Amino acid sequence: MADKKVTDLTALASASGDDLLLVVNDPTGTPASRKITVNQFFGAVAANTVHTGTLSCSANTTFSGNKVTVSANTTFSGNLRLSSDTPSSNVASAEGYGTGSIWFDADYIYVATASGTIKRAALSVF
Repeated sequence: MADKKVTDLTALASASGDDLLLVVNDPTGTPASRKITVNQFFGAVAANTVHTGTLSCSANTTFSGNKVTVSANTTFSGNLRLSSDTPSSNVASAEGYGTGSIWFDADYIYVATASGTIKRAALSVF
């Protein structure tokens, strides 16, 4: 296999964590071919990574942390929990929420309609 080009190798339909990837270490200095597993490669991805383009999630997807920001042409369906914080003022930007943010507490549902405005509606049992 040492005499094959990477482009001549058979394509893999899907990868598992123990599969190996080819890495060229220090390509602008002294290049050296190295290996890394898929798990090692993705384990090095920063926790706060920005993805652009299309992101599809299905069946029991969990986003964790204290803030998730979603914008532009977004559709949610099913059970959705965005936040459960009680704001201390009605100024969205001061509370750390952008326009369009939706959240709730035990008594109200809140919507940031502009950077300076939070509107709320009382929740009641029906």
